[in-house]
Amino acid sequence: MKKFLLSVTVGCFLFSGHSNAASVSAQVGKDFTELAAGIGSKGAGLGINGNWARSDHDGQVVSLGATFGLPLGPFSAYIVMRRAIFGAKTCDK
Repeated sequence: MKKFLLSVTVGCFLFSGHSNAASVSAQVGKDFTELAAGIGSKGAGLGINGNWARSDHDGQVVSLGATFGLPLGPFSAYIVMRRAIFGAKTCDK
């Protein structure tokens, strides 16, 4: 199964024969921090992104995602996979 998923992922990269843009963003506040990074576009082809957010009061969350866009005339169809991991703080007060 892992070999199949790897071959599908490599095939998606080969199928999307255009250049991809990379993005990185960060937000820092008094009680929170958020970092995000991604490669790919909102159009056709493969895109990968990740996000990490931390709050002093609520814990943290990490998410990783992959999208594959297929152009259908003036529209695009997307296949999306996302995994989120939550690390909530518990309050013992």
